[in-house]
Amino acid sequence: MCSSDLENGAPLPLADPTATITDVDNTFLEGCTVTLTNPADGVLVELLAATAMAGVSTSFNPVSYELTLFGRENISVYQAVLRTVTYQNLDENPSSLEDRIITVQCTDEAGDAQTSDSNVATTTVAVIPQNDPPVLDVSGPNDASPDYTTPIFEEDADPLPIVDVDATLTDPDSTAMSTCTFDLTNGQPGDVLAASTQGTSVVDQYNSEIGRASCRERV
Repeated sequence: MCSSDLENGAPLPLADPTATITDVDNTFLEGCTVTLTNPADGVLVELLAATAMAGVSTSFNPVSYELTLFGRENISVYQAVLRTVTYQNLDENPSSLEDRIITVQCTDEAGDAQTSDSNVATTTVAVIPQNDPPVLDVSGPNDASPDYTTPIFEEDADPLPIVDVDATLTDPDSTAMSTCTFDLTNGQPGDVLAASTQGTSVVDQYNSEIGRASCRERV
């Protein structure tokens, strides 16, 4: 089965709703193992899960990326649990360099290691990253609000900063910005917005007609 997992999406089912488990000479299973064979984004980021049902318990090992279904139970119950198995990626910048390969193997109660293991079934998951917007906090991490209130500006005084000294700009999946825009929404004659870009590749520009200052990378 092939599936696609979209960044920030809901857990992705790994089996078709009509997936089956059959055994010609046993009606009970001892367990199944679901394994993410090629994790790419780190422990506790790529997760496998399933819904436990009567007689079948579940356990996920985040180090080995193995989801274990266990307990002697009828094949029909295991089949129902298997249909609930999901993959989820919590990374805000997941790797899409290769599809994830997830294998499933079940074991019946025969007790013979050579004949009790099923074939290995495989699901392929294509992980699709999404662009996350930057987060601007002009008041800094010490203030509960991301907004900032400046001190009072006095006539003929030095220019007044409009952000706190510890203001932050973060982006979970990018290290570069293309532009920042500052709008003076209720400007009066004589009001000016400016920025210091010395020593950087950023240029600033102010449009006094609309009260807008913009900063962009120099090209």
